[in-house]
Order: sequence, then structure tokens, then C-alpha cells
Amino acid sequence: MSVGVMFAIDSTGSMRWVHRELCDNIGNILLQFEDEGIPARFSMVGFRDYIANSTNWIEFMDFTDEEEVKELANWLDMLKAKGGGGNDGESSVAGTVYGIEQCTWPDVKRKVVAIFTDDHPHVPDIGVDSWGDFHETLRTNEIEQIHLFVNEKHVDGFDNLDSYSYDVIRHTLIKGNGDALEDSIRKFVKISSSGFDSEIDIIEREESVNPFDMEDEET
Repeated sequence: MSVGVMFAIDSTGSMRWVHRELCDNIGNILLQFEDEGIPARFSMVGFRDYIANSTNWIEFMDFTDEEEVKELANWLDMLKAKGGGGNDGESSVAGTVYGIEQCTWPDVKRKVVAIFTDDHPHVPDIGVDSWGDFHETLRTNEIEQIHLFVNEKHVDGFDNLDSYSYDVIRHTLIKGNGDALEDSIRKFVKISSSGFDSEIDIIEREESVNPFDMEDEET
């Protein structure tokens, strides 16, 4: 099994801590895939809020022939977390569509997308008129798994992803908790590499059900 992973990363100001953690740990992520015996290739997209500022809403790094830790870390380090529209949403779905359609997917057995954000997605948005458009993009590009790294306050904003031909896996973001993020990434690597097992806690959601029975975290 080989895996192509596209990271779609919210690059608004409140996500600086996630950027730091990813930048510091990208080497460990690659090593974890190696430990699973899975060759992995990476592409990255940084998105902001197109509705608030259409001039610098997207940044993109395509798959390269030979991914190197230094190259990935340098790109992440240059991906500045800034701005934000303050309008109850970011362009996470639009950014994901942009990355999926613009990147040159390598010849891999499994295609995976990981979305990191602390806000709801805008739908419709630039390049995506509806959730149906997003589903079709995922289907035609044979995306097998969507991993959502989203805080509890906004996880319901992605409920329209459920019940289609791909798997949706949720990993809760807790602001400033690098240990929790590291544990979530470890689970992400394992699921991306080999699928689900009894050790992985998968949150199943339905439109009318919220599994989180606690106060919302501040973002």
C-alpha cells in the first residue's frame, strides 16, 4: 500500500499554534508512515477566507518526485497564519477542492485528504457551488479518506460530508494542546496506512446528533 496525502491547512491567525506543531513534527509524521511500512507522498494547501480577502486566500505546494522533510518543513514555516474574515467561516472546502484539482497526484493505492481548521467552511465558495460539487470532486478524484482536524465548536460544520463513498474520520483540535494533536496525527497515520482497527476511536455523526457533551472550546 502506498499513500498520497494532501494537507489542507487553515492559515488564518488563530491557527498559528497548529502551524508550529506541524512544522516541528513533519519529520515525525514521515517516520510514522515508514514505521507502518507505507511509502507516503505529500502535497500541501494553505487556505484563508476568500470572501474576506480574495487576493491571498490560497497557497499551494504540489507533490514532488522525492519528498524531503526539509522541503516540507520550509514550506510550512513560510506559510504564515494571518488574517481571518470574522464572518463565521473560512474557505476550507474551496481550498481543499483547489488542492485536489491542482495537484499532480502520484501513482498511489490510497488518496487521503487531511483538513486542519478551527472554523466552519463556507459553502458555496470560490470554485465550489454546493456540497454536491465537493462530493463529486472527491468521487472523481478517488479520494478514499477525509481526516478532519477540527475543534469541537465547529465540527458540525462538516456534517454534510457524511454518508458518501469515502470515509470521514474526525480528530478533535484542542487549542494549544500539542500532545493531543500529536496523538491525533499518530491515529491519522495508522488509519491512512492500514484502515480502521479496534484501537482507533472513530466518531460517527448524524445530522441530528452531537456526540460532544461538554462546553465548547474557545478558538
